[in-house]
Amino acid sequence: MNAIGIYVEYKNRSKLEIEKEMKYAAEKIVELERIVDAGKKAEKELEKAREKMMELAISYAGMKGDM
Repeated sequence: MNAIGIYVEYKNRSKLEIEKEMKYAAEKIVELERIVDAGKKAEKELEKAREKMMELAISYAGMKGDM
């Protein structure tokens, strides 16, 4: 699309259309921020679980026939 086409499309958009798009974009940002936060939390939990598994594996390897 050329610059004139972009300008014409811009001028033909109503204020209401732009507001709707802005609202959608804002909602999408909030949704994505939640997903990113959940991912960070899951990453921390994963690291803790790995550390626990290593501790257990070391303890298990140190046992000699104990039951």
